[in-house]
Amino acid sequence: LVVTARGVSHAGHSPQGLPPGITTSISWTLQGQIEHKSAFVDWILEDMGLTVTTSTGTVANKNGNTNTSTNTNTTNHTQWPSFIFVSHSIGSHIVERLLIARPDLLHHTIGVLHLMPFTRMQALPPDQARLDFGAIRPELLIRSSEILLRVLHCLPKFIIHLGMMAMMDHAKHRELAMNLILQRPNTASFPRTFFTLGTEEIRTVPKMPDVSIQQATIYRT
Repeated sequence: LVVTARGVSHAGHSPQGLPPGITTSISWTLQGQIEHKSAFVDWILEDMGLTVTTSTGTVANKNGNTNTSTNTNTTNHTQWPSFIFVSHSIGSHIVERLLIARPDLLHHTIGVLHLMPFTRMQALPPDQARLDFGAIRPELLIRSSEILLRVLHCLPKFIIHLGMMAMMDHAKHRELAMNLILQRPNTASFPRTFFTLGTEEIRTVPKMPDVSIQQATIYRT
């Protein structure tokens, strides 16, 4: 038995911004992230020597960019490996949508493990009202956060650190926040990538569990 682990994060989500050679050909939306994961799985299969043509003809290269393939040859699916998807938070919703969109992957999936899954959006009424307010105004959140990052970037580092100490108890959380604040303002892509996807999650993720997805993904136990 050979087990190989591969991991992938959200397209465009990096505190350092986009590294050289990476394009934004995949939109940073919920559907774009699903396409990104689909292309990543196809790239894994290609890396194993299996030629893959999806329903959209989209494959991923090693830089995470996508190319549209005109190859009409399909893989002999008996050669495909078995998949176990391990996901967290909104990744659980993305995996479920991926398997609905890709019956070929669903057929070869023998396990789905959701860790703290975010597959429905139904907070308590006061919290939900605030979330809904922000979700329908994503550009306001993005612009406000970009301005705030630029202002904080101009402050002395020790003042920012004191503010983080007052707001966050966990040292690693403070370190991440400091890294986001101290990055160059003109490359601070985090607010846009975070709130573009985050507000769409609030608008899109069902308020109740999606039974059709659960029925489709519970099989071959």
